[in-house]
Parts: sequence; structure tokens; C-alpha cells
Amino acid sequence: MTADASEASDISAGRLSLSCRLLVAVPAIVVAGLILLPFLNKAFNIDDLTFLLQAEHILKDPWHPTAFEMVFHGEKGRNSDGMVSGPIMALLLIPSILNGASEWIAHLTQYVVLVVGLLSLASLALRLRFSPVKAALATLLLACSPGVLAMTSSAMADVPAMSLGILAMERLYAWKEEGRWWQGAMAGLALALAALTRPHLLLLLAVGAIWLLADETWKGAWLRWFRACLKKTSLPFVIALVLIAATTYLLRDPHAGRNMAGVAVDWASKRLYNLNENLANLPLQWVLSFPLAIFWVGIHGRRFVGSRLALTVFLVGIELALATRWTKWFWLCVPATGLGLAVLVDILVDAWRRRDQLQFVCGLWLVIAAPAVVYHHLPVKYLVPSAPAMALLVVRDLDLKQRLRTLYLVTPVVVACVLLSLLIVQADAAQAEIGRRGGQLIAERVHGSPDKKVWLDGAWGFQWYGMKAGATPMTTTPPFPQPGDLIVVGPQGKLTSKLAPHRTRLFVKDYNTRGGRVMQDGAGFHSNPAGPFPWSWGKSSRGKLEVFAVDPTEP
Repeated sequence: MTADASEASDISAGRLSLSCRLLVAVPAIVVAGLILLPFLNKAFNIDDLTFLLQAEHILKDPWHPTAFEMVFHGEKGRNSDGMVSGPIMALLLIPSILNGASEWIAHLTQYVVLVVGLLSLASLALRLRFSPVKAALATLLLACSPGVLAMTSSAMADVPAMSLGILAMERLYAWKEEGRWWQGAMAGLALALAALTRPHLLLLLAVGAIWLLADETWKGAWLRWFRACLKKTSLPFVIALVLIAATTYLLRDPHAGRNMAGVAVDWASKRLYNLNENLANLPLQWVLSFPLAIFWVGIHGRRFVGSRLALTVFLVGIELALATRWTKWFWLCVPATGLGLAVLVDILVDAWRRRDQLQFVCGLWLVIAAPAVVYHHLPVKYLVPSAPAMALLVVRDLDLKQRLRTLYLVTPVVVACVLLSLLIVQADAAQAEIGRRGGQLIAERVHGSPDKKVWLDGAWGFQWYGMKAGATPMTTTPPFPQPGDLIVVGPQGKLTSKLAPHRTRLFVKDYNTRGGRVMQDGAGFHSNPAGPFPWSWGKSSRGKLEVFAVDPTEP
């Protein structure tokens, strides 16, 4: 179950000093910092809005973080009606809110959370008897993964969920090795916090339960396996389930009677809008946004290519991709989906055949985002909490004795990941900047025309900055803009033509320069129905800012 024991026999897993873990994680921490710190002042974007509004509300009503009205894409409702995530990300954003919603504080907080995750992964790798070199490579691979780095530059909950998940698994393994009650208690607390950050991390409880089984139990009969599971998993999982249930109940919206669990069930019972795209995107992104498939084929190429099962699953993945609406990009997403699915299945089947517990646990960890296929999209961010499993699997099987082969495999992939990460973050920053510019435009109109009401039509970061500047979000329900009012239309604006058909345009700015895209021209980093790629080169407009005056009513 352990890896590379001969190279790390001198490491005392139970006595890992912080300096040792820090030394192992330093390369990854430095690389991530060099990439992210230039974007420390990056504007808020996409779903940052939801967590920022929740953080604001927590300062007023800390016991009911979702009990407030908000507008989302022109629809008015309560935050509790659509929020499936817990309050952890909002709590992390409170220092930013207290400092005037400072972007750099929010992004620095995310970077610190990433560092915690890297240190936890370093500790876990060392406990698994990885050599210090392999442990350092694991943290570096995690830090360089495009999905991880790009989401660290946001104010969304996925990187905190990842870091808490690593910490939970590290504490579980420490409890398995040493059996100290406080290790089990910390594991239970971390599991609860992870699930309260992103709900699909609730599945880590099942993955962790399998990991706690002793080697002889894992290889033994099913009845003994089941009994040992019930006995061994009691402490951390009872703690986690009690904390999750209590928090879900205590922090519910008393006005609407809604809680996170009920909202998640509601989402799962709705019509499956993008089921094919979601099913295909789960294996596809382990090729495009995370280097799992590339490394797996590079390390296990001879066995993998010669496997009939892998070929069969590859063909199933092709059929899965052909069922999507990504027809324009079939040339790449079809074979990549087949490869990603074949790798995921090969990891699990190979682990089961060899009774390799660590590989089986990591294989299950890779697919904990699977329940999100019933959601209206399954973007890259939902896979971020599984990235540590990828790093462990890849580094565990590297043969460091074959130095040239390892160097030729690792170096180009890591360099490609760093470059892709930079491209994604830069494109996301360019898109986010439109929202901030829109907020500045609204501020000019509010202060320049104090006698006129200013409305905003749009979403994402534009809505956040526009609301802070004093504009009122337009909605599908009254009140509506009146003659003489001003309307500023930004990204995702869709109501102005319907609610104000008689209007005069006073200003327009089209951001139509060529460059990287994360949500257009085949790129769907934040929402996979928009396209299969995490990044693309585009020519279409990133977005447009417009100002309209509502015309007087005709006699």
C-alpha cells in the first residue's frame, strides 16, 4: 500500500517536522507564487459574486449566511434557493470585505489556502514513504496543474475544498498509522469542512473509509471487510457527519426554510440540460486541464496500450464525445475523451486486480465530482479537489532510477502546464477587467447624473462592481426602468431590449481584440457547455459595455 519505501526508509512518518514538509513543498510554493502574484489585483469574475455577497451578509447575520435576497442573471430570489455550497468560502472572504472588498486580499487568501494544501500533500506523500524528491514532485505537479492555478486566482470555493480534502486524507492516514484520537478528530473536522465547502466532497468520507482498512482486511473476504469498515471508521466519520448535519440545520435560511442539502437534492431532480457534455467533460479534463492521462500513458504505456479493456473503454469514450454538441471541435475532444475515460477505468481496474489500496483510493478520489453530471454544467473547477490524487498516482509510479527518461517526461509536461496556466489566468483576468471597467462606468454615471436612477443589466463581476458603484440590478420582475433612467449593459446583459425597447444609446465600448478566451470560441473553462477547452485563441468580442437612456413615453 505504500510507495517507494526503499528510497524513504529513513523517514519517520509519525515525526514529520514542519520544516521538513516546508522544505519539500518550497519549489511548488515558489512556482505557484511566481505565476499568481502578478495577478494579485485581478478583478472579481464569474461566481465570485455569490460568495462575496454571502460574505457581506455574514457580517450582518452570521448564523444565517444564505438568508438574503439577491439577483442572479436577472432573476430575483433568495441566496438559499440556489446555494449548494457551505459558508467556508464566504468566511475566507471576510478580511477582503472588511477592507473594502479588496481584490488582492481575496487572492492572497486563496494563495495561502493553496500553500496549506501543498504542505498537507507534502506531509501525506512523506507518510506514504515517498522519497523527499518524489514528495516535492507531487506538490509541484499539483501546483502547476492549470485547473488548480486558475481557480486559485478566483474567489470561488474549489481550492479551499481541495486543501481541506488533502488535509482530511493526511489526518486519516496519520490516524490509521498511529491511532491517536486527536488525529481522528482532526480528520473528521477537516472532512466536514471540505464537504461544507463543496458538497461533492462528502464522497471523501466513503473514499477515506476504504483507505482506513488494514492491508490484510483489504485483501480478505467481503464480510471481514464490511465488519472492519464499520469498526475502524467510527470516530472521524461520526464527527464529520454530526458536524455536517448540525451545520446544515443551524445555518439554514429560517425565512424560506431552505438548507444546502435540500437545494442539492432539488438540483439533482431537475431536467438534465447538459448531461452528455457533463459526462464527456469529466474524463476529458483529465487530459486537457490536468496532466493525468499524459503521465499515465507515459509511465504505463506498454501495458496500457496492450490492454483490451483500455481499447474498449476508449471506444466508449469516443461514443460519449460524439453524443455532445461540441461538433466543431470533435477533432480533438473525441480522442481526448476516449483517452481520459480509458485512463480512469484502467486505474481502478488495475488497482482492484492487484489489490493495490492506495491506487484504488486515488482512483475513486479522481471521480468524486461524478454526481455533478446532474447539474447544469460540470466545469473544470469541480475536478480541482481531486487533483491531489492525480499527483500521488503519477509520482508514485515514476522510476527515479531512470533519470533521463523521467526528466524527458516530467520537464516538458510541467513547462506546458505552467504555460497553459498563465494563458488561462491572463485570459480570465482580461474578461474580468470588463466587469471592473463597467463598475467604473456606472460610478461616473451615478455621480455625474445624481438626479437619474442608474440600472445595470448583466452578471458576474460586472454585477458586483456595478452594485458597489450604486446601480440597481435589472430583473424580470418589477420595478422596471422608467423614462429618463440610465441603463448600463455589461457581460451577460439580456433584459434591456425587452424591458426598455425605446431607448437611446449614449455610449458603447466593444472589447473585441484578439487573444485568449476562457468562455468563448471553444473554451468553456468556467462552463463546459460553452466548449470543451480550458483555453482558446479567439477573435470574437470578449464583451461589450453600453449606456442607454430610457426614452420618454410617447403620448
